[in-house]
Amino acid sequence: MEHTKYIYMGLAVVVMVSVIGLVVMAMQDGDRVYCEQEEREVDMCKTLWDPVCGYTEDGQKETYGNSCEACKDPDVEYWVEGEC
Repeated sequence: MEHTKYIYMGLAVVVMVSVIGLVVMAMQDGDRVYCEQEEREVDMCKTLWDPVCGYTEDGQKETYGNSCEACKDPDVEYWVEGEC
């Protein structure tokens, strides 16, 4: 019986470490929204001022009028809300 207790404690530690790892990854990613392929293929974007900051793979950033405009730019990898 005593060994079962240690097994459950070990499993609990593994689960806690996994959850902490996922939280840390989410915090590192922040509020990034990665552009999907279908977003890149739209013909037109609505004229809507809802600024986002688009980031390229090499770290360059630029303000776009909205997320649609950012993702239409093939160099933009992801965007975050608000102006740069």
